[in-house]
Amino acid sequence: MGYENNTVNIQEEEDATRLQRNSISSRDLHPQRQEVEGWKTFAQDTTLHGARFFSTDNVFRRLVWIVAVSGCTVFCIHQVYNFVGHYYERPFGTKITVDIGDDNTDLPFPAVTLCNLNALDKRRYINYYVTHNYSKEILDKKLQDLALMIRRSKEVSTEEVRNRTPELFHRPEVGDETEMSQWMFGHQIERMLLPNSPHFSSCSINGLQCNADNFTSSLSALMGFKCYTFNSAEEGTPLLKTSSAGRLSGLSLRLNIERDSYITNLLSPSVGIIILIHDQKTYSPVEEFGIAIQPGMSTFCAIKRRKMINLMKPYATNCRSGSLMFDSNLAYTKQACMINCRNDYMIKECGCTASKFQG
Repeated sequence: MGYENNTVNIQEEEDATRLQRNSISSRDLHPQRQEVEGWKTFAQDTTLHGARFFSTDNVFRRLVWIVAVSGCTVFCIHQVYNFVGHYYERPFGTKITVDIGDDNTDLPFPAVTLCNLNALDKRRYINYYVTHNYSKEILDKKLQDLALMIRRSKEVSTEEVRNRTPELFHRPEVGDETEMSQWMFGHQIERMLLPNSPHFSSCSINGLQCNADNFTSSLSALMGFKCYTFNSAEEGTPLLKTSSAGRLSGLSLRLNIERDSYITNLLSPSVGIIILIHDQKTYSPVEEFGIAIQPGMSTFCAIKRRKMINLMKPYATNCRSGSLMFDSNLAYTKQACMINCRNDYMIKECGCTASKFQG
């Protein structure tokens, strides 16, 4: 009885060894089958949606899911690539804040530059030469010469005109030279401001009376107008501020353009005042960006204060610091930069420029 049991045990051990050898041989002969089964196991257990259909027996279904998952993967990679590239471009945003403040908050009042559209005051011109004993006939011819010069007529270049009106051909060597016709014969702010009366003031700021002393004079570089700037904060004058908005506050002016003193100008027959509101430390190209105001009308201008900060490279604004060649004390703004470039080009091509823009 014991002999038979040993035989059976030996037989079972031999069968187990044979099965193990067959299993090893089968794995050695089919290594790819093991990998496929491992992939099927991964596909069945992974949380990636659709991956379990990669090993389905239906070929069409398998193809559809492979295409769908591959497309989503490519789209995801494309989105990541775009966002990373957008990040390294250093994009910027605009942040707008409104500061209401309290009743005691004061804001700097802007500078206001105004120019009479008439370059030379005919009345002042006549009075000046009358004191030099010029006859009315000569004065009339001088005024005709001025009109020729203003409309850029070739007739002004004759020898007769040069001898009769030599001041037209005077060229100052420096920009602040005061013996120029515009300085001598331009309209005066003292006469342009109407006389005060019990009912109104010709100049008032925030309800307080102002006068010609609150203005500083300058010359328009392109048109030759004599201009006046209110609240320029120059020549020791303090910077004015304001704490309220509306028609009853701010600057109020009543002006006389002295129409009867205009010189005939066929190139620019406009009559009135040109005005520009700007910051104190910026160049004011009033001829290009000013607002023309006709006589005999009331005009109201409302403005908002806006502050912009443009970042330097490598940000998209690609702003750069710099200074103006003709005046390093002024802020480097877009308008001033364009005039600076135009001035450089004029010097390069023509060898000359307006005296105001001389470095």
